[in-house]
Parts: sequence; C-alpha cells; structure tokens
Amino acid sequence: MVSSKEVADAAADAVRAARKASEISESEIFADWRRLGSPVAPLAHFDQPLWSTPSAAMEKKRNLLTRHWISKPDVWDFWRYWYRGYHIGKPLDWELQRRVALIPTEDWEQGQAHIAGRIAEIQANQEVRSRIGELEAELSSSAASRFGIGGNHPPEAIIETAIPRPNELIFVWEPMTELMVEAQAASPDPDRVQDILDRLVAALKMGLEWVASKIDLAVDTAIKWGIPAIGGGYFALNPSKLEAVVNAGEAWLVFLR
Repeated sequence: MVSSKEVADAAADAVRAARKASEISESEIFADWRRLGSPVAPLAHFDQPLWSTPSAAMEKKRNLLTRHWISKPDVWDFWRYWYRGYHIGKPLDWELQRRVALIPTEDWEQGQAHIAGRIAEIQANQEVRSRIGELEAELSSSAASRFGIGGNHPPEAIIETAIPRPNELIFVWEPMTELMVEAQAASPDPDRVQDILDRLVAALKMGLEWVASKIDLAVDTAIKWGIPAIGGGYFALNPSKLEAVVNAGEAWLVFLR
C-alpha cells in the first residue's frame, strides 16, 4: 500500500524536476544556443531525456507517482503524459501546454477534477484545429498537384467527366474554414458548430455518391496519369481526413453543450 506521504514526496520531487527543466527562461535558452553555436534549434534541447541516468531512488519515487496517477486516470492522465514527455525527451504539443498554462486562476482554485475537465476541453479543441490543418494541407497539395506536373494536358475524359473542378471543393472549404473560426473563438456557438458538422458530413456523402457513378473511370484515370484525385474523387479515395475532422468536431461539441 502506498502511503499518502510517499505519494506527496514523489509528487514534490517530480514537480521540482519538471520545474528545474522549465525554469530556464526562453532568453537563456536562446543565449546559450547562440553562444555555443549549436546547430540544434533551442526547443530541440527538450528532446533529451530529463535524466541521463536516473538514480534508483528517483525511479522508485517516479513509479510511486505513476501508480497514483493511474489510480484516477480521468483526473491525472494529462499530467502523467505531461511529466512522461519531459522524462523521456518527447514533450507534449507546445501549443497545448501553452493553453493549459493560461487556464484562469479561478479555474485552478476549483480543484483537480475541475481542471481535468478544462484540460479535456482544450485537448478536444486542439484536436479539431490539428485535424483541420491536416485536411487543409492535403486538399491544397492535391489541388496544386492536379494542375501541376501531369495536370496541364490530361486526357479529355479526365477534364470532362472523371475529376471535378477545384471550385467544387468549396462544399468542403467553406464549412472547414468556418469550423476553424469557431474553434479559435473565445465563445464558440454550439448550434453553429453542429450546423457546420452536418454540412461536412453532407460533403463527405456527396463526394462518395459522386464517385460511385463513375468510380472506375475516376480511379483508373487518376492512377494511370499519376494525378491526385480532388473533389468527389478525392474523398472517395481519401475519406479518412474529413472523417477525422468530423469525429474531432463531434467530440469537442460535447463540451460546448
């Protein structure tokens, strides 16, 4: 049985270790980086394990603390992964850490369970932003490639029937952009978020239905000419990115209700 004092001591040691890593101010990191002429970017120094050779005593305390964290994962999971990130040299996403650090004082004063809920909401919101960013980048790349190498003089069949025009992506671009605006808003509107998600689901369905009528021509010609599919064809071949946005949005919406 782990005593409360042992857990408290282990927690204090973990906090001191993490604080020591974070007490180095940004200016000091950059100053050392310039003085040493290091080719490694400043934040890359956090990509090193916290301890090169941790002592047995430190490992024992860390294990005690870990056992405490996993006893209430709904409360402590974020902090377990936060500390583990620094411990092994793979910190959590910096923007996520920044947003957690900026949680208002009045929230912190309401206790660990309340903070866990606030962090979960931030994580859900951050997931929406990340998935939108991935989809936006892939759609941009696909559209650019379509009219780049191999796209200047494609066969007539591709121009007229197999691949939709880039402006047909508007049925995804618009709601995707609107969802990002809501995700970045100080007070997102849950009804608006729901409407946007409904439109994105309809967009995915539209793309799949479009390609169902001409799947052989669309897929075969795209593969033959090395042209990334866009519009409806894109979503028939790559539905996971849009589905990931929708799933992340639905998970975030739970916190807005």
